[in-house]
Amino acid sequence: MNIIYLLECVNDDQTLYKIGYTKNSVKKRIEKLQTGNPHKIKELNSYKSYYGQLLEKTLHKHYSYCKKNGEWFSLDIAEVANFIKTCEKIEKNFDALKDNPFFKN
Repeated sequence: MNIIYLLECVNDDQTLYKIGYTKNSVKKRIEKLQTGNPHKIKELNSYKSYYGQLLEKTLHKHYSYCKKNGEWFSLDIAEVANFIKTCEKIEKNFDALKDNPFFKN
């Protein structure tokens, strides 16, 4: 089981959100990201999924219109509030496709 996470980092002029996944601990991932970052990073949401990296990549494409740098995005309040619902919706699509020979997880 993998964990898809939504992190928040607020600096002086903007709030950015990181969408990523880990096989271990979100807390440990935040500790690594926090090194060298003067702005506090905090976990907003996490979602457990068997589709780890695939779900992360799909979320990155889903939110590509608001991508800032790497895996950091400028999301609006509705996107943040609906993060788990979006994960669930995408995962249901993956479940529906899992027996399709052209679908690779």
